[in-house]
Amino acid sequence: MAMLADDARLTVDVPALIAQLSFPSRKTRMEAEQALMGMGESVLAYFKETEHLPVAARESISRIKLKLHAEAIQTKLQASHVSYPDGRSFSEIIELISVQTNNEVLLSPSSLGKLTVPMKAEQAPFWEMIDDLSKTAKIGWIWDSQQRLVLTSEAVRLPGQHSVSNCVRLNVDAAQRRQNFNQTNLRRVQRLNCRLDVEPRIHLFYATIEDETFSFATQDTALKPFTPNSKRELTSSDNQTVEFPLDFIVDRDLPDGTLHLDGKVKLMTAGQRVPCRFPIKQSPSETISVGESEVMLELVQNSETDRVVCTLQVKLKLPPDTFTSHRLGMLHQSVWLETSSGRIRPSDMQIISMNNHTHKVRFTFETKNHLGGNLVYEVPHLISEQEFQFRVEDVSVSR
Repeated sequence: MAMLADDARLTVDVPALIAQLSFPSRKTRMEAEQALMGMGESVLAYFKETEHLPVAARESISRIKLKLHAEAIQTKLQASHVSYPDGRSFSEIIELISVQTNNEVLLSPSSLGKLTVPMKAEQAPFWEMIDDLSKTAKIGWIWDSQQRLVLTSEAVRLPGQHSVSNCVRLNVDAAQRRQNFNQTNLRRVQRLNCRLDVEPRIHLFYATIEDETFSFATQDTALKPFTPNSKRELTSSDNQTVEFPLDFIVDRDLPDGTLHLDGKVKLMTAGQRVPCRFPIKQSPSETISVGESEVMLELVQNSETDRVVCTLQVKLKLPPDTFTSHRLGMLHQSVWLETSSGRIRPSDMQIISMNNHTHKVRFTFETKNHLGGNLVYEVPHLISEQEFQFRVEDVSVSR
């Protein structure tokens, strides 16, 4: 009832405030703009048809959209938090994680679910909680093919040390020191093997790594990057992880003990993946809206060779100058055919036309068992490039 009351109030209040955006009084206009911003994303649905409004109102609405969009991105990229009481079973904890964080986590084997966990959590950050559970139960975690985190007794725990920045975990492990040539000089090099993981609810497209932004140091000694001008753009093959090495020059004897790594990375992510389901039998479909993005199943073609071809029209809200031609395919990776026999991934994907941020995308599925099934396309929502700062303590190196 409370939700219905809120919806009814928005229906009355929002149009009235939109009208005030074009009032002669600047004070009235600014107060209306601030009030609409304070209502959050729920007001965006009222901004779809604004072409008829005066210029002042349209400019205010553009500012409101930009601010709400930026706030929504920052909120999504914060760490999720989990709370649960002491003495719960693994199965109960996994269910609470799903409800409280929207992160899909599984157990393998399922018999792990019967174990009682002798610990509690009070607003624990997601990655901290996963690491504590793994340590307590002496298990590890891996990713499965459906971008789900699996706590499993069969996994090998990652070596080294880690740090967490919001929704991102950075793991660092020092490799055996070696010698490398840098132009004409033979130098000793310390390699760090690094791995980034994002929470399951986040969709990772690629990471930008600049070696000069990293520092590997003790209290008294700082090592220089072996290739300080190196800049790498690394695509995530599973949309959850990226692995990369960092090399540092060792031009003096290091004291016994540990070093710390400071650095930052830029990640292109979608803060949310929103599934849209289209019955295969119904094409063209109605358009489904997700924020300012729109998806429509335009055409389904069956062939005599156990193949079905689906064409989607997808309009996405994208940051400017981020997804050039070689990156566009990353946007349309999360799609499958949902049938009675399970998920079927496409054997081929082609972007057949583009008009600004509207793409026509053709997916080919090798199957004859699709009748009554659904095409599922996960809309990458709240796409942005953000910087994450890390400090990893106690990284052990050999002398």
